Amino acid sequence: MKKAFVKFMYFALSIPMYYLYTGGISFGGIYFLYCYIAAILLVLFTFFAFLVSPEPERMVKVLKYAGVLTIPYIISMIWSLMVWVLNLTRIRVIVRGFFWPSYEILAILAAASAVYLFGKKGVYYQLTALLAAYIMFFIGLASEYGAAAFFNDYINVILTKGAVTGCFGDIERIAYAHGMGLFIIYLVLTMKENKRYNLIFLLPAFLCFFSGFKRSAVTGAVLTAVIYIIGCKLSEINLKSYFAVTGILMVAGAFLYIAAIDSTLFDVVVETFNINTMGRQEVFHYMKDYYDFSIAFLGKGLGFISYNIAHGVIDVGGDWRGDIHNDFLRQYIELGMIGYIIWAWTFFRFRVKQLVQMADGKLGLFVMSCLGYCWGCFLTENMYYRFNTGLALAVVILSYCIQRDEEKEKQIETY
Repeated sequence: MKKAFVKFMYFALSIPMYYLYTGGISFGGIYFLYCYIAAILLVLFTFFAFLVSPEPERMVKVLKYAGVLTIPYIISMIWSLMVWVLNLTRIRVIVRGFFWPSYEILAILAAASAVYLFGKKGVYYQLTALLAAYIMFFIGLASEYGAAAFFNDYINVILTKGAVTGCFGDIERIAYAHGMGLFIIYLVLTMKENKRYNLIFLLPAFLCFFSGFKRSAVTGAVLTAVIYIIGCKLSEINLKSYFAVTGILMVAGAFLYIAAIDSTLFDVVVETFNINTMGRQEVFHYMKDYYDFSIAFLGKGLGFISYNIAHGVIDVGGDWRGDIHNDFLRQYIELGMIGYIIWAWTFFRFRVKQLVQMADGKLGLFVMSCLGYCWGCFLTENMYYRFNTGLALAVVILSYCIQRDEEKEKQIETY
């Protein structure tokens, strides 16, 4: 299959996969966003490309790594199945709970498609698609509000460190900033290895990131820097212990965070340091009626939060429709204490351990750094089930997996 055709088809499907974040179509009573349909078509096209010009070795590698990334979603679905049965959960809640993690698995497969088609450069092709979607939004906003207002609002977002005004309220709603943050992490952490391409993409990536400036992303970036800097000072042997300790601390931190919210500790910290939670503190209070901080609490099942908020059963105010801006708390309410700990373990520890065994410590440090970013964002955001963020996380990890494979093969050939 000709490379030009493959590239054309990839961008024809991947740009809508980012750009069409709203709007969709109903099949059999189930509503699918256009971005999901574009992702499905991309996966199908990749399978077609494989049949025409198969590269079985690369396909096996990509699917092997992608399979590891899907584990937290599959585990939470299996646990939730038990909870749904025990709670006699309504079918509509079950359907929603089934599709949320399924969309994230679809995001992983779409990212895997980019890596299969273009190898380690798949990350740049997907980043190009995201930048194209950004540019299309920028052009639309400049046309609607005027170029002068657009640039004034952009400067104001940066000067006020994320206070959204004017047309940039629309940019915040498309919620691309967290995913762009992951691309920036990739560009910075792999600069020595991929200097040529990373320098080209770094400036436009930063410009787009600041248009939807997120405080939580800054928190995540600080954790990324700490994890990576410490890891760089350790030997390959010590890295495995470092990953184990860091993963355990992340799981424990996720658990203690829920304990702090359930008690008065979270409120004390917020009031002591005069933190503007932008309504989150009040929402967390509302949610206390729906969970117990107890090992006997098995959870409400996936889909419970978003379904009941969307249908007015849980009232958290009009600005919070769909979720509660706290991925950790939502996961706890839906999975219960045991399910929550299992999910956190598979997300922050198990996957890193598996990838290190499949590749090397350098890959593990990169993945651990990316997960540190996620940990910081999960504290106050709806990021875990965000499709475009799932795309970004998967493609930066998968692209680097393939790159580390290639480096290992070169070393073997040298010897």
